[in-house]
Amino acid sequence: MDSNPSEAKALDRYLAPIDVWGLAFGCMVGWGVFAMPGNTFLPVAGPAGTTIALIIGTIIILIIASNVTFLMGRTAMTGGIYSYTKQAFGRDHAFLSTWFLCLSYLTIVFLNSTALLYVLRMPFRKVMENGSHYELAGNTIYTREALISALVLATVGVLFVIAKPILQRIQTILAITLLVGIALTACCCLPHAIASGNLTDFGTTGEYKGYAI
Repeated sequence: MDSNPSEAKALDRYLAPIDVWGLAFGCMVGWGVFAMPGNTFLPVAGPAGTTIALIIGTIIILIIASNVTFLMGRTAMTGGIYSYTKQAFGRDHAFLSTWFLCLSYLTIVFLNSTALLYVLRMPFRKVMENGSHYELAGNTIYTREALISALVLATVGVLFVIAKPILQRIQTILAITLLVGIALTACCCLPHAIASGNLTDFGTTGEYKGYAI
């Protein structure tokens, strides 16, 4: 196989710009962004500390994104981060970068699959939290919930193999729905938060502000 970048063949495109945005938005915004603020961020850092921390995190992510964009422009070959880093830094660096990326993706997939259970527990708690179960790190794990999570992951995996364009459209619709929901929630909550002065609060646990951030 000829690996000359100048002779790389163009790939068939099935993603519109809105689909690319939906894919990126869906990868960046997980269920943790809604669960962790109320359970961890707000009690420790408050709205003020949380906002400052998120701004700092955004700046760091923008720096990383600009570097990845620079690497993408160095090669016309397919292969994602492996091709980018191999072209710029060599095979060994590309190998390590790709394995770390694969490990992070595998971790995120299983963590985000638990989000489905949080949604299903609200209307179907009596059905979900029933039957055989066990304890792990202080959490009760029900066999029925574990089986549903495995079935959902397997279904999505099959769809990625046999129906990627359809699955991408679904993800785009869900991403737009999520964005609209976030915007409406912000519009309803921000006026009250500003009027009450809660945005200047640094949490209720008494932690040092710098540590909290």
